[in-house]
Amino acid sequence: MKDPAGNAVTATGSTTSDTVTYDGTAPTVVVDVPAGPVNGGFDATFNFSEALTTSGADAFTAADIHITGTATAGTPNLTNVANHLYTSRITPTADGTITVGLTLTGVKDPAGNAVTSTGSTTSDTLTYDRTAPTVTVARADGGTGKINAAFVASFTFNEPVTGFDNTKIAVTNGTKSQFQSASTSVYRATITPTNDGDVVVSVSLSGVKDTAGNPVTLTGSTTSITVGYDGTAPTVTASTPASRVNADFVVTFTFNEPLANGTFTNSDIAITGTGTATVHSGPTKSNTDAKVYTATIRPSVAGTVSVNLKPESVTDEVGNKLTDIGSTRGITVTYDTSGPTVSLALASGYTEPVSGAFDVSFTFNEPVTGFGAADISVTNGSAAAPSGSGAAYTATITPDGTGNVTIAVNLSGVADEATNAGSGSQSLTVQYDGTGLAFH
Repeated sequence: MKDPAGNAVTATGSTTSDTVTYDGTAPTVVVDVPAGPVNGGFDATFNFSEALTTSGADAFTAADIHITGTATAGTPNLTNVANHLYTSRITPTADGTITVGLTLTGVKDPAGNAVTSTGSTTSDTLTYDRTAPTVTVARADGGTGKINAAFVASFTFNEPVTGFDNTKIAVTNGTKSQFQSASTSVYRATITPTNDGDVVVSVSLSGVKDTAGNPVTLTGSTTSITVGYDGTAPTVTASTPASRVNADFVVTFTFNEPLANGTFTNSDIAITGTGTATVHSGPTKSNTDAKVYTATIRPSVAGTVSVNLKPESVTDEVGNKLTDIGSTRGITVTYDTSGPTVSLALASGYTEPVSGAFDVSFTFNEPVTGFGAADISVTNGSAAAPSGSGAAYTATITPDGTGNVTIAVNLSGVADEATNAGSGSQSLTVQYDGTGLAFH
């Protein structure tokens, strides 16, 4: 290279070369957020593969951050120059999924290359949870009535939690065992009642949190349950209006607590004795609280009829079976269809012939009612009202004149305890001599 005079270019006083850097490679980025869930603001990081433009329209600003969900992004700050690492404070304002991404066209390196999606992780997602978890304590079987055995209590949170264990469970009138977790939100424990009565299962929520760190709240929670426990067998008292009958009779069974519906039937009644009888009707519930039942028994052959409930036959509302302990579970009745009879005799101390008023004893073959002076007729004399009770009576007879005095009893006005009326009459003739002396 020469000038027009033929002089060649010399290096002296010349700048014979120059250098420029060519950058045609787009920067890449990795966007990262905490693993979550979180319950407050968090920092998103933007790690670029090279330095970015620091000023002007191509600089990295909050406007280049794209958020899906309800949250706002703060101004990005270069926190690590060597690694080209920026952070931005993200502030969520409502529960839900938050995705933090980058608008690629708005961020460039100093050569003007926009960030590319190739080789980049341009967004990341977490869950924002500011809502406190709740818990429901219940019976695992869903029941609400009384029980007669151990039961499983469930502790169900509306989301996964940490910090809940066996020590958080308190039991009144019972013990706990076999604590287990069905999941991170559902736990169970076996509760064994101690005594009849209410068993209370409750929880302590101190230190129990969801995975976002929110402590369990009482609002919306059911933190305890009360379960009625009855482990005692029912008892029963049987009764009947009369001990001697001459027809169908009713037995009343009075239990100390209600029975399970439909558990007391004819087959639970046993009939024994020297007589023969069957259950004619019942048992029928005779009160609203299911404690009192009646059954009609129909005898067919005279004799004693024993009516009993079979042990282990009926159950209370929680399944406890009747036992003999503490029960008067049966009665015995005499079935009697025969009317009473009577025998008459001079009372002790009198011999014939009598010389004045005398006593006659009336001995029935069974206790009677209704026996009075009207049932006694006297020929050649009169009778005072009889005294006595049950099957033995005495009446004073006053003769009218010398001769035989006949005392008769009309049995039609006398009834036994089974209400059978007597029939026919019985009589006694006593010789009276008013002129002589009679030993008395």
